[in-house]
Amino acid sequence: MFAILDLCFEEKTEISQEDFLKITETKTSDMVLSVLSLFRERLSCSENYWRYKCNYEIHMKSLGNF
Repeated sequence: MFAILDLCFEEKTEISQEDFLKITETKTSDMVLSVLSLFRERLSCSENYWRYKCNYEIHMKSLGNF
């Protein structure tokens, strides 16, 4: 995991949205999926979070942005 993060982020401690898009489009989108999966498994989230996330995804699909 650290090797993937080093490859993607190099020495940066912060990235812009443009940097994020460049990383996911040109370096690895698998990294994003891996990190999000890790967060979901390791971070405790309330039921409200998952409900909010589901509602957000439904809303974004209705706008055609997801």
